[in-house]
Amino acid sequence: MKRTNVAVVLLLAVPVLLSSCGGDLDLKKIFDLEERSTKGAPPSTIEDLKKGIAEYSREADRTIEATERVGTYWRLLSVRYMERKMYIEAYEAAKEALRYFPDNTGLYYTIGLGLSYQAKIDSVGGLATQALRAERLASAEAAYLRALEFNPRYGRALYALAVLYVFDMDRPEDAGPYLTRLLSIETRNVDAMFLLARVRYTEGRLEDAANLYDSILATTKVEEKRNQAEENKKIVLDLLYEGKPRP
Repeated sequence: MKRTNVAVVLLLAVPVLLSSCGGDLDLKKIFDLEERSTKGAPPSTIEDLKKGIAEYSREADRTIEATERVGTYWRLLSVRYMERKMYIEAYEAAKEALRYFPDNTGLYYTIGLGLSYQAKIDSVGGLATQALRAERLASAEAAYLRALEFNPRYGRALYALAVLYVFDMDRPEDAGPYLTRLLSIETRNVDAMFLLARVRYTEGRLEDAANLYDSILATTKVEEKRNQAEENKKIVLDLLYEGKPRP
């Protein structure tokens, strides 16, 4: 009976001895490590942490590279669609690419062009589509302006925005400054000259329009464009000198 009691006392004394020697601290560390391992927690030692950083940095680099490649493919797809004049498809691809390259001027230009073509389709849909058409034109304008925020000298966006104002939004007065800027960059852009001459004509600035047709004649050798410039210039001069003696 006494031996049994002694054994019980000794067993009870073991935890006390372990505790007094820091034993439960060691056990806590063991259980913490096991718990971290089962939960997939990151390593705790400096050596293991450094290894983990190196490993996940490589994985992050691979992820970034793959993401950039996906964005590049969407951008190239939009370019291919543009080359085939599939503007609505180009618009959809450019929207996807924009998620990866949010400051790409060409993508905003493509989106603006796609929206303006969709608006042209809406224009034959009757009254039911007029609100949608106006919304798309406003979005196209915003896309072109966004492209010009990133690159104020981007010729395609300058010309496309001017076309939008003149032919789609009936705001030719807003087109003038963008065409003037474009012609200060591309001094031999005959299409921009034609469009600006049209703007000056609608503004009643007939002498300026006539001078622009003279600039076209001095610039292009394309017979069709020369004939058009001559014809337009004659109309302008007839109006300019209507009721006045010719010099």
